Amino acid sequence: MPYQPDLIPKENSILPDYFNVKKAKSQSAKQKASPLAIFLSIIFIGSGLLTYHYLMIAALLLFCGLSFTSGGKRWMERSGRFTLTPKIRFLFCSTLIILCLPLSAYYSQKDKNEAMALAAVKQRARAFSADSLNKENIRRDSLAVYLRDPYQQISMQSLNRLKSVSRFTYSGDEKENLRKTINQLTLKLVNRLITAGKYEQAVPIIDNELEHGMGGTELLYQRAICNLKSGHTGLAIGDLDAAKNAGYKPAERLYNKVNPIRRRIAYYETLCADGSSSSATGRGACSWHGGVAEWNHPVYEEYRKY
Repeated sequence: MPYQPDLIPKENSILPDYFNVKKAKSQSAKQKASPLAIFLSIIFIGSGLLTYHYLMIAALLLFCGLSFTSGGKRWMERSGRFTLTPKIRFLFCSTLIILCLPLSAYYSQKDKNEAMALAAVKQRARAFSADSLNKENIRRDSLAVYLRDPYQQISMQSLNRLKSVSRFTYSGDEKENLRKTINQLTLKLVNRLITAGKYEQAVPIIDNELEHGMGGTELLYQRAICNLKSGHTGLAIGDLDAAKNAGYKPAERLYNKVNPIRRRIAYYETLCADGSSSSATGRGACSWHGGVAEWNHPVYEEYRKY
């Protein structure tokens, strides 16, 4: 049966425009938002954008703002298949605003906790900086005191105390300064012991310094003197030779004095009249060189005892 329009009189129809889609769309399109709705949509959307870092609150405020715009109203009516009346919109926005209250309290407490945690971190950083600065000043003062004090008394106790200062040195310059100070004090202590004739006490001190890479050619020279005075010439020659090869002039002079160059006869040869030599010992020797000038002419060689 084909569709028969106007079967029901217009005065008796309940929804006269229900099946008139074009008319319904034209009527919906003609609906415009009121100035109040535009103002409220701007307020809610702007608030949502300003609270973007609070994601849930921003989403709820944006939904409230969309409900006051014409496009948002049509989208909500099509999606939910209902008519968004002012009463429904009021209840909808009120519910969203009420939901924003506990979220606002939650985010406020979260921000407060983060601020307190950040303040605690900054406070610890300031305390750590102040404590580190205080420790650094104490370290430098202690290092300066230790470096000045050993010169008041040249003794083994002062030397040992100075070596313990290595825990206060951090930079390369401080370590180098301490090394030089220990070396200078060691030389003064060794010279004092040598002057007093205490060679056996001086040698272990020098051995310890050289074993740990302290000192240098001057300590080798001092140990050589101690060994010479103690009768250990061979050990002394070894130290003098090492110091001499390193370019220490006093060691070279003492080495030549203790272990001078000597001469001895290596072998004999026949010396000819023209100055040449021959190994022949019988008749005919040097016959082509003017004859024999000297039989058994000694040939010398140079050597050192050590």
